[in-house]
Amino acid sequence: MALRGFLTRREAILFRRDTGDITPAPVSGYEFRQFHPPAFEDAPLFSARDRAARFRARLSEGHRCFGFVDAEGAPSAYLWFTRPGAGNVVPIGGGVRLEPGGGDAYVWDCRTVEAAQGNGLYRTGLQSLAALAGSEGARHVWIDCAPDNAGSIAGIRRAGFNDVLRWQVVRAGPVRIFLGRQGPCRIGVGPLKVPLTALSRL
Repeated sequence: MALRGFLTRREAILFRRDTGDITPAPVSGYEFRQFHPPAFEDAPLFSARDRAARFRARLSEGHRCFGFVDAEGAPSAYLWFTRPGAGNVVPIGGGVRLEPGGGDAYVWDCRTVEAAQGNGLYRTGLQSLAALAGSEGARHVWIDCAPDNAGSIAGIRRAGFNDVLRWQVVRAGPVRIFLGRQGPCRIGVGPLKVPLTALSRL
């Protein structure tokens, strides 16, 4: 009982795809677009768990939010997108943040409303962001997923991503440990930053 809240662990699979040769097919009845702060205010998709306030803060940090709206203009899915910039890092849990390199883009925190699931929005959104990343000079797009999330893994693979490695983030009080398949590759006290270039060499 003494360790409750003291020791936490998160495991994930890291996926990557090249940005070349992508032509996402449109999804009938939906439009892919970038979301700006007004979209966060009224849409049910952004109302839960204080998402609107948190997402406005993310935009101010340089992250971008993309997704789909339905025929009535209501947001039906979102995907967060990060390119290198002024301190842009991707929070992956446990106080660990990934830092994209100049040739990288990262997609994270994706969600589709239940009524729109099964229409290929996730797959097409990932492909659309890979195409965008390529147009901005990125060579690779990355995304991670919990190993027990079979639906998300299937969508990631259908979008052309391949498994790269598994990692674990272990947090014991103030200590963060980032474990790759060959053992610890980053250990630190307080927020821990891990460059994606370090992962590509594992």
